[in-house]
Amino acid sequence: IPTIANAIYDAVGVRLTKTPFTPERVLSAIRSHST
Repeated sequence: IPTIANAIYDAVGVRLTKTPFTPERVLSAIRSHST
């Protein structure tokens, strides 16, 4: 799981800490991070 979290962070610049890493959670994190 940490490897996947790091890959997401490297790709989009957002650190996710809750699993599962669903597309909806990733998109939500990106949107909230960019505001």
